[in-house]
Amino acid sequence: MSVATLSGCVGEQSPEVGLGKIGVMNRRQNSVSIHVTVEKRGEGVYDVTHDLAGRTGNIVDGTTIIEEWMGDRTRYSVSVALTDGDLETTYSTADAESFVDDWGTNQCFSLFFTIETNQISTALGAMESCPTPS
Repeated sequence: MSVATLSGCVGEQSPEVGLGKIGVMNRRQNSVSIHVTVEKRGEGVYDVTHDLAGRTGNIVDGTTIIEEWMGDRTRYSVSVALTDGDLETTYSTADAESFVDDWGTNQCFSLFFTIETNQISTALGAMESCPTPS
């Protein structure tokens, strides 16, 4: 899946929903280190490396990211990369908006990244409300 990065224009409309949650899971048999970076309005707000164990049967390891800076209806760009440089992908608010014409009453969207053998796949979800960090 090719993914466009966010390019902003002056006077651009605010997104309909905010980013509420990021999930990453490893479906590879070997453990991986992933680097997750998030930009909010073009400024870095998250830059963390996570170690995920390899898959055992149907059991996969993953991480969920919910932070205080999430939830605003503004531009976000999320990048997930294997630290060995093997795979990388970026997903943005603009990508989410291009897939959903009407968010209805949903206030946030969630992004899910799955580390597979030859790619990092993405999935998008709608959330009625933005979760608060615990």
